[in-house]
This record gives sequence, structure tokens and C-alpha cells, in this order.
Amino acid sequence: MISIDIRAGGVRGTLDRLGLLASRTQRELSLLVAERGRASLDALIDATPVGLREPGSLRQDGPHMRDQWHLIPEGSMAVAIANDSPHASIQFTGSQPHEIRGTPWLVFKVNGHWVKKTVVHHPGTRANAHLVATLQEETDKTRVAFLLMGRRLAARQEARVIG
Repeated sequence: MISIDIRAGGVRGTLDRLGLLASRTQRELSLLVAERGRASLDALIDATPVGLREPGSLRQDGPHMRDQWHLIPEGSMAVAIANDSPHASIQFTGSQPHEIRGTPWLVFKVNGHWVKKTVVHHPGTRANAHLVATLQEETDKTRVAFLLMGRRLAARQEARVIG
């Protein structure tokens, strides 16, 4: 499982200290968090690889990682993007070489033939570069969106002071 948070906490605290946290501003922040959450969710779904499953595979009937992305609202100023797939975090971080032990057997196909083993030596997995790049791109877009909103609010406050 993996969970990615989008929070307006820091922006909200800064605006509150500056006396700019009116209800209109709170609504705008809440809408921005929701908008960035949905956009990031859609981008991560699109970036998640869809591999073919072998007929008869033990995982064939389970949900695919692409289908397990979802939003978890965490109040009006935060949202988490989560994926419940047990292998989701490996897509972002990769894995080191390791042993996989069956309980009691591991059964899989190699070159079209079914193989039955009690243990296999997995060579490790690289992080999915496209998925990692998509996450970074969405993180950057969210930072820019918060920055631009801050600038708009500062300009709005300046116009009030001058006018």
C-alpha cells in the first residue's frame, strides 16, 4: 500500500498569521486541494502500468493495481491519494534482491511450462520511472498551484489596502 498526502496546512497557517484566512479563502483552498487531488489521482491511474496476466495465474481474478487508486478526504484542507495494492510501494521505491518462499509452494510459468518451487531468488525490481516521474510532476504542479494562489491572495489583500 502507498499513500500520498496533499495538504493545505502550511499555506493555511501562513494565511492565518497574515490575517488573510477569510471563509472565501478557506473555500478556495479547499477547492484547490480537491482539484489537485483529483488531477493527481487521474495522472497516477494513467501512469500505472497494466501488465498481462497469465491464464490460470493465482492473481488473475484480483483487482489490478491501476484499479486500486482512490482518494481519502482528510478534512476540508487535505486529501490522501492511496493505493491498496500490496506491491504499490515497490513501484515507487523498487526492491533489493530477496528470497520468496512458498507456503508450501510457488507455482508459475517459465517459457510456457508450469514450475513448482519452495523458494526462488528474486533479483530485485527497479522503481517504475514513469510512475515516479508522474508523481514528481504532480507534486510540482501542486506546489505551483499553491504558490499562485498565495500570490493572488496577496495581490487581493494589497488591492484592499490601497483601495
